[in-house]
Amino acid sequence: MAEFYLGKGLSAMIYSGGIMKKPGFAIIVTFLAVCLIACEDGGGSSLVFDSGTDTDADTDGDTDSDSDSDSDSDSDSDSDTDSDTDSDTDSDTDSDTDSDTDSDTDTDMDAGPDCIDNDSDWWCLPFDCNDSDSTIHPGAIDWESDGINQDCDTETDEGPPDTDITCGESDLPITIDHAKLMILLDYSGSMNSGTPNKWLSAKTALNSVLTGSLAGGLVDFGFEYFPIGTGCVLHSSVFMDCLPGAAHASSIATAINGLSTPAGTNLTPLYLAMAKFLNSFYAPVFLNVAANPNAYLVLVADGDDHSSCGGHSSAQLGALAASLNSIGVTTIMVGFGTGVSTSTLLAIASNGGYTGYPPAGYFTAENATEFEDAIEDIVADIVPCTYPVPPPSSPDYDPDEVNFYFDGVLVPWNSDCNQTPPGVNVGWRWTTVLQDEVEFCSITCQDIKDGLVTDITATFGCPSSTS
Repeated sequence: MAEFYLGKGLSAMIYSGGIMKKPGFAIIVTFLAVCLIACEDGGGSSLVFDSGTDTDADTDGDTDSDSDSDSDSDSDSDSDTDSDTDSDTDSDTDSDTDSDTDSDTDTDMDAGPDCIDNDSDWWCLPFDCNDSDSTIHPGAIDWESDGINQDCDTETDEGPPDTDITCGESDLPITIDHAKLMILLDYSGSMNSGTPNKWLSAKTALNSVLTGSLAGGLVDFGFEYFPIGTGCVLHSSVFMDCLPGAAHASSIATAINGLSTPAGTNLTPLYLAMAKFLNSFYAPVFLNVAANPNAYLVLVADGDDHSSCGGHSSAQLGALAASLNSIGVTTIMVGFGTGVSTSTLLAIASNGGYTGYPPAGYFTAENATEFEDAIEDIVADIVPCTYPVPPPSSPDYDPDEVNFYFDGVLVPWNSDCNQTPPGVNVGWRWTTVLQDEVEFCSITCQDIKDGLVTDITATFGCPSSTS
């Protein structure tokens, strides 16, 4: 990006590859026209720059009917008085001060040049190389073999095939795996403390998540709490296993609301509660990583492992998190309140296999809003954007000619998922040289995360030539 300063605090930013004007979709870049006027002033000529807002102090007594040749490019033919600082030689005799608030045709630099966009594709001339066709503009799909340079770059026919001729399966389905999210919540007596109350805050946040827009999407929720009474007693099987659908998520919310306020001791059997998930029979759906490898255990606690329940060290807790990760369970640590030591938070977080933490290296929450934000951040992160692509059963296909579709709608190809200007992070790309895994760029993937995509399909084209 090059930035050119034009004077009086104005600048123009030029992006290689084009300029877009769509608000909220890309950076708005405005090229500001500069009026440079050679004016005679005394013994020599000078270049005068005017921003279009006349606040100068001389008194132009406009009694003539000509159009002012001010340094702005207004077509001022009004009879009010300009207080111009320009060096024109108008014999103006009026005395009021005109700050150019009239409605004359204004092409000053304060407004900038109009964007010419005849085809309404949000790209302006001259960057739109065909302003009469909305399918042609920088960043468009440059379809292969049609002889048209759709993306206005220096190459033609560099994108995916536009033909209906396919080889192998014409519609190869890509499996959209749900993420399984098991919430393991501290139910010790110490949760019934704090301002605001930690237990009530946790209930409020979980109710909002489990009955809101996140429920019924691509995350299957489960729930467990610990201990189930006084001491270090735990359930023999998980309280509610992970299942898909909004109805199941809502039933978890109802169950949490039915739990009484923790009234037991302050014992936190942190290690024992985590270790339960090493047994595949404890939570058979959640722990069936062969059927679905996206298993996430969100551990929410307000204290370290209690001495009466083993008093395991942070190193032991970290090793347990690593063991869970080795069987396909990713542990995510959320410290509720200030009772969990930093060493415990870091040990579990750094060994659990999760990489989406904030800068601290783990999540913390002091109230319902912060806890809900943490769960929402986790949910947004765990739904995958990359998917394995099995090859068609027929070997007669060209992996360089493939289209992907969301519910029958074409997804554009994007070579690096990081185009400039920002906001064009849409489409798909291969992640391996073998072309057996596809990544959907972040803006496109958000539709998957939001549960708006039911089917992902791939269509492979035939080879351009056969031997």
